[in-house]
Amino acid sequence: MKILIVNDDGIYASGLKELKKCMENYGKVVVVAPDRERSGSGQSTSLYQTVSCHQTWSGQDFYGYALNGTPVDCVIVGLEKIFGNEKPDLVISGINAGANLGRDIFYSGTVGAALEGAFHDIFSIAISVDEKENPIYSSAIKVIEKVIKVLPPEAYRQPRVLNINVPNIKYSEVKGFRLTKLAHVFHQKIIHRICRSGSTDYFWIEGSQAKGAMEANSDYWAICNHFISITSLSLELQDNNSQNNLRKWIQGIDK
Repeated sequence: MKILIVNDDGIYASGLKELKKCMENYGKVVVVAPDRERSGSGQSTSLYQTVSCHQTWSGQDFYGYALNGTPVDCVIVGLEKIFGNEKPDLVISGINAGANLGRDIFYSGTVGAALEGAFHDIFSIAISVDEKENPIYSSAIKVIEKVIKVLPPEAYRQPRVLNINVPNIKYSEVKGFRLTKLAHVFHQKIIHRICRSGSTDYFWIEGSQAKGAMEANSDYWAICNHFISITSLSLELQDNNSQNNLRKWIQGIDK
């Protein structure tokens, strides 16, 4: 199996290191990651900008490629320039320190990289641990190993994205796996004006506590109840349920 590993926490992140070590037991691993943390970068890419890529080493051993771009850039460079004609079987983004749940996934560089993999018709996984401080990566490693072992060969022929979130507890304390939906929850943004210099204002943007509905069988519900959340993300964003009403409204434009 050929595996491309990316993240948004940066190439020196502990979660990436643990994931790489684990996945080397399953095939050829190539790491392409940002040279620094790029959390919150979503699906952004460095269009019309120069992006540098350099090799990194761990002692005497080659480790991976560090890119001064976004997680999506890492997937693009990894697929187009490093793998080249040798298309990988799997893209894994993570292990992220901090959960990626509900509507917040649209901000996530971790999920954004996995979506980019699927855009290139590659089965992709985003995996996160529900804690930024002192994350228990060993639990996430056990989860990704179980997922890899249970997936049949035909699964890798589908451009699907699995968004996996793991509660930050020992694996022995996990209650099980749940196939979940995205909760109607997101972190509202708080904007602070830091200072003004002449006619220029400087702001600091940060997230508040997550707000919204905590529905049963949603990803937030699963994590809060010590289950592992697996959400299958579709690349089709159009709202088919609203198409009929919208068609009626648009027909009125020409009248």
